[in-house]
Amino acid sequence: YDPDDQRKTWDAAKVDGGVSMGSLIHYAREGGWAPAPGIDARAAFAQTLPVGSITAPYGKDDYENAGIFLDQVHPQGTLLNVDEEWYVYTDSEGWELTNKITIRGQIGAAMNADPGFNATTGRVDAALTMAQSIVNQPMPEADHDLLAFANGVLHVPTGELRPHAPYPFTLGRRPYDYDPDAKCPRWIKFLHEVLEDDPQRIAQLQEALGYLLSGDTSRHKIFIFIGPPRCGKGTTCRVIIDLVGPRHCTGGTLTSLPKDATLHSLVDKSVMVIGDAENKIHPSHRDGVVATLKSLSGGDAIAFDRKFKSKATAILPVSYTHLTLPTI
Repeated sequence: YDPDDQRKTWDAAKVDGGVSMGSLIHYAREGGWAPAPGIDARAAFAQTLPVGSITAPYGKDDYENAGIFLDQVHPQGTLLNVDEEWYVYTDSEGWELTNKITIRGQIGAAMNADPGFNATTGRVDAALTMAQSIVNQPMPEADHDLLAFANGVLHVPTGELRPHAPYPFTLGRRPYDYDPDAKCPRWIKFLHEVLEDDPQRIAQLQEALGYLLSGDTSRHKIFIFIGPPRCGKGTTCRVIIDLVGPRHCTGGTLTSLPKDATLHSLVDKSVMVIGDAENKIHPSHRDGVVATLKSLSGGDAIAFDRKFKSKATAILPVSYTHLTLPTI
């Protein structure tokens, strides 16, 4: 074992983009690896990309390189950059928030899969900058009559289940199939148990869950669950998270709510569950918490700082549930 050899190897790895494919192949060959007979290593690697093959000739024009990458890996507008945030569409997951490092890695991988092109760091970075300028646009307006499920997109007014497609734009695909004939006897029994067979409260809770599922925030609502320990509040919130999808929910505290990091984390979330709302908020934090709750639930634009990005001003598409009545 020679520590100097290890350091030389890791010196080639870049924290913002990873080691190049050429370097990986070089080090693998030095270690005794060889591709199976008849298999081209670059071609094999190309098959791991979101397209079947990478054959377009990359060249010296960075704008053209960005266009080639988008056509091959993210065709038909399936990559967006909105206010420095990257969104990508895949058939399996729908629209999701991604990041600059991921897109940079995809560009480098696509370029490295072209045997006639030398994918230098400068070329990759330049193509990334050009790609961002090409796909940059305002956030598409979501159609709240549409709900995306694993087996299709439901048009709520008509009940029509449509095939998945990038547009109309919908964030937050639910991780289960839509079934118009599905029954939920255990859930109905639970509602009667915890809400004492009160039809009004049962209907209100069902309506609240439908509102959270819809992704629509036009009613400007925050839901607060009040009750003693072990009365069903936590179970209901876990059902909400599974209903909306864990990827599209987040947790937090009232005290942390006005912080920039918390606000930034909400850009692609539908629901925020605050579990310690009964804790008394310190007077020094009260005004900030109240103002943020009013702005977010009221659909007002709110400004926040982001690490390594410019300051953002956005209407965050998130609804809130509290487990107990907050003391503010």
